[in-house]
Amino acid sequence: MRTHAPLAVLLCVLALIPWRDVAAQSFDATGVIHVFVSQVIGGETSYAIVPVPTSRVRSDMPTRVAISAAFDLLRADKPATYDGASLRLTDADIEARQAAVHLTGNASSNFPVIAAETVYTFTAYGIDRVVFPGIHEDGLTRADIPFASYRPQLPLWQALPPTDLRVGDVVLSDGTRIAAMEFRERWAANEPGLRADLLAFLQRDDPFSLYGALRRVKDEPPPGYEDAVIPLLAHADPGLRRLAMDAVASSRQPEAWDAVLERMRSDDQGELRAHAARLLGESPLDQYHLYASFFAIETVSSEDRPAAVRQLATIDDPRARDQLVSLLEHAESAVTSAALDALATSLSFARLHEAMQNDGLAANVRVGAAQLLAENDDPAHRLPGLRFQLDRLEGERALVILDDIVDIPGDDARVHVAASLEHPDQHVRVAAARALGARAEPASIDALAGAHASAEPDSRLAVATAEAAFQILVALPADQIERRAGSRETFVRRAALRAWGVAAAEGRAPANVYDALVTRTADTDPGTRGGAVLALAAFRNQQAFERVMGAADDDDDAVLADVARALSAFDEPAWIEEANAVLSTYVQSGTPTMQAWALHSVGVLGLERLMPIVLQRIESSDASVRAAAMVAAVDLVREDPPRPVINAVIGRVRDPSQANRVVALEQLGRLNHELAVLGISQVINERDAEVRLAAIDALGSTGHPGAVGPLVSILEESDPHARRASLRALRALGLAEGATRIEGVLDRLPHEETRQAAQELAAWLRQNGR
Repeated sequence: MRTHAPLAVLLCVLALIPWRDVAAQSFDATGVIHVFVSQVIGGETSYAIVPVPTSRVRSDMPTRVAISAAFDLLRADKPATYDGASLRLTDADIEARQAAVHLTGNASSNFPVIAAETVYTFTAYGIDRVVFPGIHEDGLTRADIPFASYRPQLPLWQALPPTDLRVGDVVLSDGTRIAAMEFRERWAANEPGLRADLLAFLQRDDPFSLYGALRRVKDEPPPGYEDAVIPLLAHADPGLRRLAMDAVASSRQPEAWDAVLERMRSDDQGELRAHAARLLGESPLDQYHLYASFFAIETVSSEDRPAAVRQLATIDDPRARDQLVSLLEHAESAVTSAALDALATSLSFARLHEAMQNDGLAANVRVGAAQLLAENDDPAHRLPGLRFQLDRLEGERALVILDDIVDIPGDDARVHVAASLEHPDQHVRVAAARALGARAEPASIDALAGAHASAEPDSRLAVATAEAAFQILVALPADQIERRAGSRETFVRRAALRAWGVAAAEGRAPANVYDALVTRTADTDPGTRGGAVLALAAFRNQQAFERVMGAADDDDDAVLADVARALSAFDEPAWIEEANAVLSTYVQSGTPTMQAWALHSVGVLGLERLMPIVLQRIESSDASVRAAAMVAAVDLVREDPPRPVINAVIGRVRDPSQANRVVALEQLGRLNHELAVLGISQVINERDAEVRLAAIDALGSTGHPGAVGPLVSILEESDPHARRASLRALRALGLAEGATRIEGVLDRLPHEETRQAAQELAAWLRQNGR
């Protein structure tokens, strides 16, 4: 036990000086008590914790001094007698009989001695437990420090390092005592038994021994020390856990580092988790460095965290991918986004598929995974990503995604397009039907038939699916068309009959097809009769015209609607004059479907004399009739549109039907007229995204200079879909003056992508614009 002055000197001094605050504990078998004294030596006041034999204690010494007196004595830093170390009371709970003592200076190397004497002294004042912050968090009691006498009888761990040990005994774990000088010699000779005995102290329960032994093991680890240290990594005392981790720092045993890894993952002390991570990063075993990167993600600032996450993409280790997947559940959206990017960068597409399909993840994370997959060139990844997005979008955004799927060749893409026939957005269903027709793949017929059966009669979807089936079938060889013309399904049979007539008219089918179609016009099934009428229209000759006109007295309105539609194919003057009477009747008194198809034929055949009736039908109570009337009106006057016609269509840009608002905008877009531009501009800021995008496209279709200004102004908006549509419309306008207007707003465009695209468009218009 070391002090500035030898023990004998101190005892003599104690006998001569007045003791300001001296406390005595009750005598015990040790024959020693410990007192805290203030003294003047060489003119300077110092404080010491001094062991005093019971024989030297005066009989008039008080048996107890108030706890508060001891606290007052230790209130401030005081010079101590242990190599410049200092003691300071930092906290106390008198009722709980506990105190905290902060040690500064060179306290760590002398901690066993300082702690022992501090605990003994404080317990003399009535304190039961002393905590040493930063060194021993759980605190020590007298039971933890079993001094047998003042003559040092030190446990082996406390006798290390042995260089200054001169007197006393060293006690081994089994109680065997070795004289200090002998211990020095045997330790210097590297006696294996002594080093193994040091580890035996790590099996004890008293924290005092554990702390001391661990410190020695850390400084000079004996062979095979890991088995004794690993259990201490989970000790209840955080200070011991930290010391145990430090002791592992030089180990090459995976078992020891696995235990440190567990500390990083689960310790309830944030500082200890961080300490474990630092040690893992410096481990002599490379495979543990990765985990320090994992921990760093949680310890850096929120601003730096995404960059730390992306760094994991540079680590070629499956565990890094596992960590990225776990980060998809992180509370910070920037982190989940970075984790998705890192998975894509590391080509972990299977993990992105799993994330996209994981219902437990946030919706934005799953969509983010889908977007990254959709950017891949491999259809096996791209198609599921696009489909996932399509299923969750509506309007223009959904249609853009559908177009991307349609552009991918192969049957897998066709299957995804066919599945879109069940999309909740009608516009997507109609677009999917048209796309399947354009792909002309016979395998799509069944999906189109199913969608047609679930559609409202004569709805846009019903018409689109029927047209798509016809497109597919008309591209087949005649014998295959003929086979399907005998199908039991009306939907397939009608489409096949129409296709069969076209094939025959083009000379791709036998001559007897005409007679077979004439026979079908007398079929008992109205769908078959109507299909045969439409098929005969493909021949466009007098005989076929007479057969179509002969069906005008059919007793089924659906067949009459097919007659009205078929008449649009007969555009010779004589035929038009004869068809006029039928179409005029249908437009005025037929069912909505008959009226709609009759209006279609009126527009195609150019029956301007029926314009008054057409304008009346633009105000019809039936949406399909209003839509057909708008198209017919523009068909009749497109070259030189009069104001009444333009105004009638403008009146429908706020039609109750969204589909009709789009139709009205499309028809106005066909008119190169200032009034049409003004009518379209009424809804250029419409909240309905589909209507607004239709208005932007319509402005581009007009070809009128008045459309340039409204389109350029949209480039400054925040909606990316509107900006892209505006760029597309300006290119469609193709006016050179658009370049000047675009260049005038380039500096104000806040979006880099739009600014670059606008600059490229301006250059193109200067070179190619009219």
